[in-house]
Amino acid sequence: MRAHVIALTLLVAILPWALAQAARAGSGASPGAAPGEAPCLSWVNPRVSPRAVLLCVHGLGLYSGSYEAFGKRMARLNIATYALDVRGFGSWMKNQGHTQVDFNDCIADVQKALETLHKANPGRPVFLLGESMGGAIALRVTALYPDLVSGLISSVPAGDRFKEKRTAASVALHALKGFNKPFDAGEKVVDQATKNPELRSKWEGDPLDKMDLSPHELLQFDRFMKENHDAAKTIVSTPVLIVQGCQDQLVRPKGTIELFDELKTPDKEIVLVANAEHLIFEEGQFTDDVVSTVHQWISRRISGSANTSALSDVKLLEGKQNLAEGQYDKAEKIFQEAVRIEPESSEAHLLLGQAYARTRDYARAREHLLRAMKLGKGNEHTKDANKSMLGLPAPDQHAISASGTDVDTLLTGLAPTGGSAGRSLRRRPIVLYFYASWCEPCQDLDAAIERAKQRYGRTVSFIKIDVDDPDNRPLLDKFSVGPVPTLVFLRANRQVASYAIGYSDGGSGLWAGLRKIAYRR
Repeated sequence: MRAHVIALTLLVAILPWALAQAARAGSGASPGAAPGEAPCLSWVNPRVSPRAVLLCVHGLGLYSGSYEAFGKRMARLNIATYALDVRGFGSWMKNQGHTQVDFNDCIADVQKALETLHKANPGRPVFLLGESMGGAIALRVTALYPDLVSGLISSVPAGDRFKEKRTAASVALHALKGFNKPFDAGEKVVDQATKNPELRSKWEGDPLDKMDLSPHELLQFDRFMKENHDAAKTIVSTPVLIVQGCQDQLVRPKGTIELFDELKTPDKEIVLVANAEHLIFEEGQFTDDVVSTVHQWISRRISGSANTSALSDVKLLEGKQNLAEGQYDKAEKIFQEAVRIEPESSEAHLLLGQAYARTRDYARAREHLLRAMKLGKGNEHTKDANKSMLGLPAPDQHAISASGTDVDTLLTGLAPTGGSAGRSLRRRPIVLYFYASWCEPCQDLDAAIERAKQRYGRTVSFIKIDVDDPDNRPLLDKFSVGPVPTLVFLRANRQVASYAIGYSDGGSGLWAGLRKIAYRR
């Protein structure tokens, strides 16, 4: 306790001198540093034009590569994602004279990057995301250049930190040894940021993560973070999403909420992530729910339906809580209302379908899960809906009537039906393989299908059917196809012999179905 008091006394004594040193040093820029030329990483799907663009700014001690996993997920959702290095971190450390933390030039870097992204993606909205220190930088850039930011996503941007007095005492003691002399500040930061030993090891072991910081840099960082409150008050119209982990032991949730309240924009939301620590987007710490939240928030700003969607979001959050607590009837009513408010929301249909499944209303569950799959178009909600459907009871194959004429007509264009090939097809049993390009179990089943073709190819026809192709909808309806993969085994007279849904045990359902309709030559 006595040492702590002495350290605080020293801090008070040297603080005026330290601030004067910081003022004389300016922003900490090194000679020759050129604003707007920050190293940058990108995650973009080159085969499609992006729906939106997202620029990410990392937290203290990290670098642009910490967004790799998140960037890849967003790219799969057709949101081109970029991340740049803040001055003094990441690739800047390799450049002679560019190793000092510099917030002023970093803001210029972000501004330049936003301008470049707008030029490269004309007509596409450009969003800005930052976490911790990066969240504060993104907040400041949004306040200064609102015309460049279509929407701000800021995670834990507040400067109100746990153990702040202890940190100040440590900085004061090291300042006495040298104001610009770096020391290892990372260990304590990492200890507060996460209890995950794997993440700690990764964070501390990455050579591009900067753990050594000088008292000058830390004071500059502290001052910058505390100025966020003034910046928040100047954001008057830009959409803002604030995110905070409830298990964060580094930034106080109270400080983030206060910062949120100071935002003047009417289009603002705050999301408290129940089990999240300090990092939410970086180093792969995000969850599917976090990705869904960001994706839906961006999608609503693209479509311009923020007001009705915000109401739907409130419903979804309330319903998720009821679902987790086993109050399925309440969850059903809430999700029904969410679907009414936003009938094109894949997430709302997904959750309503899951709620119906819990109450064993399988027909309605199937209806809404199928709707979620169709609306999701291969996104995370599509995959979750497919997974949920795989857990439902299989449809009654005996309730499906399939005459030879009907089936052969529906298969026109998918398999040869004319000449000798057509006559051969009509005499053969058929395996209908319903799949989707986004379906991971389908990829596992493909190898088993190829082995089956080698064994039974002379006596059985295999027809692959893409469930996302609207031309195939009559076949899906005919055989009540829900989740994928689904295999339908037809005898030569086109009567249904068996179904196999999903993939497990090396394709055991495939082999069992084949034994019912054919023999191996």
